[in-house]
Amino acid sequence: LEVKRYLNAEAINVRGGQYNYEYVTPPTLELPEAVTRDSAETIDSPDIVGYRVRLDRRVESMDSVWSLNWGHFYDLTPLPPTPSKETIGHLYGGWEWTPSSGARVAATAGYRVDVRSVRAYGEDRTAHLSLDVESPRWGKISTTLYVMGHRFLETTDEGDFSYNEGDVAVAVIYDGRFMASVRWQYTGDPILLNNPSLGGGSGNLAFLLSENHFGSVRFEWRPTHRTGIELFAGARRAGLECGGGQCRFVPAFEGLELTGRVQF
Repeated sequence: LEVKRYLNAEAINVRGGQYNYEYVTPPTLELPEAVTRDSAETIDSPDIVGYRVRLDRRVESMDSVWSLNWGHFYDLTPLPPTPSKETIGHLYGGWEWTPSSGARVAATAGYRVDVRSVRAYGEDRTAHLSLDVESPRWGKISTTLYVMGHRFLETTDEGDFSYNEGDVAVAVIYDGRFMASVRWQYTGDPILLNNPSLGGGSGNLAFLLSENHFGSVRFEWRPTHRTGIELFAGARRAGLECGGGQCRFVPAFEGLELTGRVQF
């Protein structure tokens, strides 16, 4: 059981960059894989209360763990673009298999509903599915596969609005220090595709598929467990980047990017 209560949380948020996005936000109890741009108001809310309950069942004979999660939140001081109080309910289940070979397979699926108190603003519904696979190590080499999909639907008095999102990444890791990965992303969100002023941008795979598709490669070297150097080439869609329970919205990007990281 986890409980959350934030009041005046905007006071600790840090905004910056060309698009004035929040780079520091309080941790969230939301499942990052289930949050889209349209349903992200609760992450930025300065006044929210809620809880999340998780039940686990371990099956020793199958080297697996089954889980069931329920989250319930009240957004009491909502922010634009939908200035209406919101009630969020989220039910999702998970399965994780960890055989003695060292492999790992994890899957999550669920359904999230966000109902607004002002009827004209309607409600959001998101169905989500994710799969995360890690292979056993062959000597010093291992591989990973990540697959994620969303189906988003917003219903208002003015009509319905829906789109799909997808994400597939394959990585090869050597000795836990060197990694090379290939990633494909898809978004059907017209706001992120057609509004550069909001950080949106078209995909770089339009010559093969359409402007909805983004492709990239990434190389990472970790000289020590506290430092890392990363080279990114290609394009990534605008959207939420989440880690460690914290999410921030980042603009679309295309080109080369070199990043250094130090942990204190």
